[in-house]
Amino acid sequence: MVRLLVSTLCACALAPSVAAAVPGVPTPPRPGPVPGYWASWANDAFGGEVGDNPDDYRTNALTMGFNKGKWIGAVDLSSLTDKQINEMRADELTLSIGRVLTESKDDTGDFLVAAGIGLRYSNDLGGGAIQNQWHEVIGFPRVELEYEDANTAGTAWVSSQWLWLSDVETFEDTVFSDGSRLGTSFDISALMSTEGELQADLNGNLVWAGHDGVVWAGLRQAMRGSKGLTTTAEIVGEAEQGAWFEYGFSLGAWYFQGGMQLDSSLSSGRIGWMFDRPPIHHRIGKDIFTAEVGGNLSSYGLGTVVRWQPYWMLRIDDERRASVYLDYRFGRVPETELDDASARYQQGSLGIDLVMFPPRDGFQVNPFVYSGMGWRTEEIRHEGEQPNYDETEDDGFMLQGGAGVRMTFGDKPHHGRGVQYGLSTAYDLWTSFNESTAPATDGSSDSIKLMDTRSAVSLRLLMAVGW
Repeated sequence: MVRLLVSTLCACALAPSVAAAVPGVPTPPRPGPVPGYWASWANDAFGGEVGDNPDDYRTNALTMGFNKGKWIGAVDLSSLTDKQINEMRADELTLSIGRVLTESKDDTGDFLVAAGIGLRYSNDLGGGAIQNQWHEVIGFPRVELEYEDANTAGTAWVSSQWLWLSDVETFEDTVFSDGSRLGTSFDISALMSTEGELQADLNGNLVWAGHDGVVWAGLRQAMRGSKGLTTTAEIVGEAEQGAWFEYGFSLGAWYFQGGMQLDSSLSSGRIGWMFDRPPIHHRIGKDIFTAEVGGNLSSYGLGTVVRWQPYWMLRIDDERRASVYLDYRFGRVPETELDDASARYQQGSLGIDLVMFPPRDGFQVNPFVYSGMGWRTEEIRHEGEQPNYDETEDDGFMLQGGAGVRMTFGDKPHHGRGVQYGLSTAYDLWTSFNESTAPATDGSSDSIKLMDTRSAVSLRLLMAVGW
């Protein structure tokens, strides 16, 4: 399991969400000005099990982009699989280069239009080997599929984003500090190939923006033509088209985006990193946001914790030791080994986090405790031809708490300035009010408990920014 966490953290660092768009089309990685460089890693597992994850279609994608002067471009390498119809595989490399045709920036928002040309190439580019190595690390079955024949096509593309932000001190210091801005963003991205392939996305989001962070949620309409470089690409396009609910947040250089297809419940997610990023707006606030992303050391589990220190909490804690947290995690239920099946969980909680020492500049080791409550779902899913348990699901309210240590370095966020990075490790314990037992169906006396009291040791990357 340590190998799993190390590989996850390394991949985040090397190819770290970008607002959903047509693969290979350069678009802003968050609502706001385009950074100089960005990189992202998309995977169906990063959807957080909010919808369905069939481990199929666009299972993995690495993206890099740049924006310098009037030149803008992107590279996307996607691993496509078709396990259900033709049982084939294809990797697609999309290269795009173009120019920013028009761009405007001010404190009420941003507007950008860019267009260009590119190349799309399909072949065995190592996606299958990477997928099976990853599956071996986390204990998932191998995916043995043959590659389709290579193919190449030229492309032409266009992208645009319009972001509008409120221009008034909406909240003053009552709920949020005066650095908060509400708004909307609209995105368009489209690509056409010489093979007759057409892909287009239309996005509309509600936005809550700080000086160096933004939270968004909205709808995306994905349109896909019937042509593709491969039959696998056409099947993936058919699965991806339609309406998606999407959500994301960006804190400093780090960002995350997840989404779910509303008709099929297909889910996916993306985690990314930006370099040379401009502020979203120049109004300075006093809130502090912290995000932690990582997983468990003892069993397969991933998750994100967002902690918020709103300015109004200074009335209670003028040393900024307390914060409100939102925790979401998912994975395999610890200590459950099933034949051709798996026991999975999803869990969300809200509560209070308290550190021992007031945050400060430079390196700091700070013990903490936290407590909260939320909702947990556990289910048994079949993954092979001879499962020894029936598919079942249980859920209910749960209590969660824990203690740990955070190690941080960098400037303490203050009045919208400063970024701190670090590591967080914790012992987490949760218990529910709805425990149940699932018996084995192979004639044995075996059984497993769902919604039982369990614990885990977690390790996460940390970033804190002034909102």
